[in-house]
Amino acid sequence: MSEECVKVLLLGEGEEDWSNLALHLEDQGCDCWLAKSTEDALTLLDRQKFHLVLTTKPLLLGNEIVERLEELNCNVFYRYPVGDGYWWLPAMDHGKECLGATALRPREFAGAIAQDTSSVKQVHNNLAVNPAIERNTDREHLGERVADLEIQTLVTDALSKNADLAEKHITTEVKNRTVALNGTVQTANQKYTAEQVAWQVPGVQGLKDNLSVADAQAMPESADDKLARRVEFELYSTKAIPLKTVQIHAENGVVTLTGTVLSRAEKLLAEKTAKSVEGVLRVVNSLAAPEET
Repeated sequence: MSEECVKVLLLGEGEEDWSNLALHLEDQGCDCWLAKSTEDALTLLDRQKFHLVLTTKPLLLGNEIVERLEELNCNVFYRYPVGDGYWWLPAMDHGKECLGATALRPREFAGAIAQDTSSVKQVHNNLAVNPAIERNTDREHLGERVADLEIQTLVTDALSKNADLAEKHITTEVKNRTVALNGTVQTANQKYTAEQVAWQVPGVQGLKDNLSVADAQAMPESADDKLARRVEFELYSTKAIPLKTVQIHAENGVVTLTGTVLSRAEKLLAEKTAKSVEGVLRVVNSLAAPEET
């Protein structure tokens, strides 16, 4: 067994968040470091090799700190408040995202920590368990609820950063990784854009568009717009086409694909998928692939 000191990064607002747990971990031979913000955590991750990260902040998929934790093969747990206590949600397992995993009660979490800290010889488990929480049978769903919260945060952030949607009153709800868009937009094109933005967020598995269009009577969605939307949905369903870099235009049954894909295989798949959509008469494939440039 390695004698290397196990380094633990505690990510939270202040020392009071971690004082008791840090004392327990240090008693077992761990070296604990505190980061009060994401920026502090990134600085420490550049200086130290951490084996374990415990956080009170949901980690948003695709951001810089998650990418760094993936590189370092870290184990990450998110502390989730329940009633008067906390449960722990596995967020990353050796650098791999594992949101949706079963939440751990405090005593179960102590056991998991013992496995993660290989140089620790013995764990004295003095963590208190709230009896009411112990009897709660709903904990297996906590991981999914946190995954939904993370997806909702990402979707809301993406909508706010879109130039066409930033000033619109769009609210989001997420349940079982299905996003519901609520509110009002001005045009059918903005409604379509909101759908596209939501679908492009990692982890989204379904979409309910409840958005109303203020100009719906004056400017109803055209047949070409509907066809473009159907093509986009089928491309998304392949799980292989990067919609962030692909544009779809339809006119009188002719669908034009522009933008970039990662390979010639993706380009051919996009064309084949578009041709399979009912109502498409012809596909103009102007996608650029690396092998062709």
